Amino acid sequence: MRKVNNESPFIKIVYYTHPLCPLSWEMQRAWERIIQEFGHLSRFYLCMGNVADETITALGYEPKKNARDMTCLAVKAASLQSQPAANLYLAYLRQAFMVGGSDPSSLDTLIEIARHVSRRHPDMLNFQRFFEQFDCAQSRQALFEDRKKNQINRIVSMPTLTFTFLGKGIKLSGNCSYDSMVEAFQQLSKVATLPMHLSLSEKMLTYAYPNVRE
Repeated sequence: MRKVNNESPFIKIVYYTHPLCPLSWEMQRAWERIIQEFGHLSRFYLCMGNVADETITALGYEPKKNARDMTCLAVKAASLQSQPAANLYLAYLRQAFMVGGSDPSSLDTLIEIARHVSRRHPDMLNFQRFFEQFDCAQSRQALFEDRKKNQINRIVSMPTLTFTFLGKGIKLSGNCSYDSMVEAFQQLSKVATLPMHLSLSEKMLTYAYPNVRE
C-alpha cells in the first residue's frame, strides 16, 4: 500500500514566467483563479525566465537587457517576503506595463509599483523591506538560481507550469487554460489522494488582485 507524505500533502506548482511575457499576461486570469480556488491544495513558486528581444520590441520597448533583469529582480525582491507577495506584485507589474504603458527599464516605476501594492495590501508587501532588498545580494542570488533552474529543467518557452507530487509531474507550456490547469490538479490529486472537496480558507477568498483587462 502506497504511503502519502503527510508532512507535505501539497501539490507543488512552479510557474516559469517573465514580467514582460505577453502569453503570461493573457494567462493572468486563469492563473489567479487557480491560486484562489486551489491554494489550499498547493504551494506555488515563481521562477523567472527570459524573453526574446523580439518580444520586448513587439511590446513597444527597446530590448534593453537591464529592463529584463530589473523587472525580474523586482519580483525576486518581493519573493523574499513571500511567494504570494511576489505573485501579487507581479500582477500589478504586468498591469502597469501591458495596460499602463510604463517603462520596464525605469527603477522609479518598479519602486512606485511596490509602494502602490504596499498601500493597498500592507499585510502582503512591506514597502520598506522591498526597497532595501530590491538590488541586494540575496535577490540577485534568487534570480541566479531561477535562471539555473530554467537551464536544468530545460524550460524553453514562457509561460510554463509544472505540477509535481511525490515524483509524479505534469508540465504545461504556453497560454494554458484554466481547464487544463484544473485537469493537472485532478490527475495529481489521484496520486496524492488529496481532499479536493476542502473549502477555501477565508484568506484565499479575500486575496485580491488588481482588476486586469476590464
